[in-house]
Amino acid sequence: MVLHPAFWQTGVREDGTVTGLWNGAETALAPAPAPTTDATAAPAPAPDTGPAAREVPEEPPGVIEAGVLRESLVLAGRNVDHVLRRELTAVAPAGRQALTELAHLMAGLPRHAALAASDAAERPLAEALTKLSIHWTRTSEPWLALVRHLTGMPSDHLQPLPTTLALQLALEELACRDTLAYTAVAVRLGVPGDSAQARELLRLATAMLPPDDTEAPALLEDWARRTASQEDNYASVKSLRAMGSLRDTDLLTLAVDTETPPAPRRWRRSMGAVRDIGDTVSLFAFGVDHFFTHGAEPWPRTRMQWAGV
Repeated sequence: MVLHPAFWQTGVREDGTVTGLWNGAETALAPAPAPTTDATAAPAPAPDTGPAAREVPEEPPGVIEAGVLRESLVLAGRNVDHVLRRELTAVAPAGRQALTELAHLMAGLPRHAALAASDAAERPLAEALTKLSIHWTRTSEPWLALVRHLTGMPSDHLQPLPTTLALQLALEELACRDTLAYTAVAVRLGVPGDSAQARELLRLATAMLPPDDTEAPALLEDWARRTASQEDNYASVKSLRAMGSLRDTDLLTLAVDTETPPAPRRWRRSMGAVRDIGDTVSLFAFGVDHFFTHGAEPWPRTRMQWAGV
């Protein structure tokens, strides 16, 4: 069988059971029953594999319908969310070092949203992504303050880990290369009004703090409050006043409506691009563990200062 491209296979057991991620959860798919030639035998019951085991042709004819495309992107995005939660939980023992690397990522969100806006095929999507970039710029202020609080230095004096940079660059490349896949990932990083996602990221970040830190929790709470708010109407940006806010804007649906209908190969490519980001999130966590937990990397990591520059 050919599994749905939003199913992220991670292994195959000796009995043929396929393991992987589906809809943001670890799952296992039982092997398909062997065919029988006995016409009188009762058909074997189908294994309880759920929708992840739906077979799809290698190259389905025609185009992918908007509903199928959006559902696929949601499923893949939930997988990214699962990986993000799992990896941030795993690196929490690295404490302030891990939180500083996370802050570098969160402070970098506006840049790739702006890149995605510049590459958007239609004006409504470009406007929405521009507003998202502005929103993320404003919500990045608590992260920048957090970095200064944790390290005693401004963010632009610090050097992220190579694996943190790899994730930042992967998001920037995705923003320029595949708006559909990028939007599926972006909506998992705290878009306006998503209070549930903001609170979950807040919980994960707070777990990295030492118990005696009283200032950092307030900064993280400020970020979550700003993220959950939908009150920003961008009135301070003259060219965007007529565009209004992101209230009631479904970024993913807007992206799907802009890109529909894609060919099957394009659909699979976008699904693969989302999974690549999930893998790079794991690389980010590996870097935190490798450099700080096991490698005794000096912290904070300052940028190299060149004489006369």
